[in-house]
Formats: sequence, structure tokens, C-alpha cells
Amino acid sequence: MQRENTLVRISSKANNLTLDEQAALGVLKYLEKDELQELNDSEEKLEDLISDQQQVKNLAVDKEIIVASNKSLAEYNLQMEPKLRQGREYLALQYEKASKLKEEYDTLRSVLDSNPRGQTLDTTHALLQTKAAQSEEETDRLSESFLDKKIDCDAFLDRYIEERTHTHLLKIKSEKLGEMIQQHTNYSTWGGSTSAPNLPPRHASFMPPRAPANTPYPLYNTAMPQLQMPPVSN
Repeated sequence: MQRENTLVRISSKANNLTLDEQAALGVLKYLEKDELQELNDSEEKLEDLISDQQQVKNLAVDKEIIVASNKSLAEYNLQMEPKLRQGREYLALQYEKASKLKEEYDTLRSVLDSNPRGQTLDTTHALLQTKAAQSEEETDRLSESFLDKKIDCDAFLDRYIEERTHTHLLKIKSEKLGEMIQQHTNYSTWGGSTSAPNLPPRHASFMPPRAPANTPYPLYNTAMPQLQMPPVSN
């Protein structure tokens, strides 16, 4: 931004530049006739005189500043090019996502609008699946009729394309509605319920019986198996 402001300020100064004729001709007033004749005869001396004027020196300085500013601005623009390209790609990606979300919304909106009052989403989903299956069967019948030469090619193409498009839309609506029902079910099970899901019961920890102090051997040993003692005969 600072580079742009500098460039604008210099350009404005150059546009408002006016020639000070009095200052340019003031030097000639004090020259002798011979000196004036030399200037007239020597183009090199005349150019030296013009270059020595303060106005011309200021123009040379302004020119160098403008060139440096243009170079700096060009380098800055080149540095910003990767960020600009990345921003464009990100914008295109977000636009694509928004378009898909809009398409899904329109599909679900049309399903909900066509849903009669009192009819559950599960029922609507089942009806859509049935209609999609019926529409697909109709396309199969059209194909068989065409193969049996019961309808001509033009009529077959018109009806087949229309029916396949209708079948495709019904399948999309059915799939989207199924996803929405599944998400709603998951939310109701996990997010909408305050109780934790049913977990398998934890196994109770088994603690071996504690032997009395006067027992000569332990009642239970986790490191060794329990031995069967032979019966004591009387």
C-alpha cells in the first residue's frame, strides 16, 4: 500500500509539473554575445546548459524514483501471485461445495414439499424407492418394445430419455432422504438423548477368599492350580 501511495504521489507531481521559463531564461541574461554565439554554434554546450538547470535535475530525480517504485511494485506483485492463485483455487472450491449443497437442498426441499401432511419420512422414503423401481421397470419395458420393433427409434429415444431422467431424479431424492433420515436417527440416538448408550456389563472382579491366620496353607493361589487333596482314612 505504501508503494502504491508513493507511486501515485510521484505521478501526480509529474502531471502538475509546469515549466518555469523565467528561471530557464534567467541564465541567458548574464551571458555575453560571444557566449551566446557559442551556445548557438555548439549543441553540446547547449545541452550542458539545459542539463544544469534545477528543473531538469528535479525531473531526473523524479524519473529515478518512479523507475525504482515501479520495480518495487512489480516485485511485490510477483510475490503476491502465489497467494492470489491460492485464493482463487480456494474460492473455486468453496463455490463448488456451495453448489452441491444448494443442489442437495433443492432436492430435499422438493421431497418435503411433495410430502402429504401426516406422512412420515420413512413412508415417503419407501414410496420414493417404489416409484424409482417402477420407473426403472418402465424403461426396461421400453427397451424390450424397441427390440421387438413395437416402437420406432425416435419415439423410443424420446420416451426412454425422459423415463431414465425421471428414474435418476427419483433415485437421487430417495438417497438424499435416506441420508437425512439416517442423520436424524443418529442425532436422536446420540445427540438428542442425555442417557449414555447401552454398554456391555462390566465383569465383576473376583477376589480370592482371605485365609484365616491359623490356616497352614493358602485357600487360593492365582499362580498355581488348586490341588485335590486325597481323602483321609479313619
